[in-house]
Amino acid sequence: HPEWYLSEEQRGSGAVMASTEGFPGAQHVLPEHLPKRVVAVVEDCPEEDLRELESQLGGTGTGVTKVERLEFQGFCPVTLWKTRERVGLQGKPDPVCVWGRPEFTMEYRGKYYSCCCAECQLAFEAQPWVYLQAALPARVPLPPDLLRAV
Repeated sequence: HPEWYLSEEQRGSGAVMASTEGFPGAQHVLPEHLPKRVVAVVEDCPEEDLRELESQLGGTGTGVTKVERLEFQGFCPVTLWKTRERVGLQGKPDPVCVWGRPEFTMEYRGKYYSCCCAECQLAFEAQPWVYLQAALPARVPLPPDLLRAV
């Protein structure tokens, strides 16, 4: 069920998307189920990776959230959805798995979805219910931390 919120001016729409508290200067409150941007990593993220991410974002205390898990095993739901009709060598659906990035993570209805780029994050932000229908292929790539150990 798509829901639309209109603003009479560009400045107003930016303020609405920046906060789910409500419309600036209005009495209406936005629904709780709008997606929110976060910077998130899984709880077992290696400390060196966390320090590197924080330095890229401008230093420690930059608001990196540690989460128990990322949906779709951390793969970008938008890319999975857009490539859902791709057929692999065995003649079966084989969507493309692209790792999401912490800075493009969205919290939606209590779950975390990591997108691969700003464009995919915007698409997810606009219509999250569409991309929740994505599915992982039967075989997915190994996590990057396992590949480092090899």
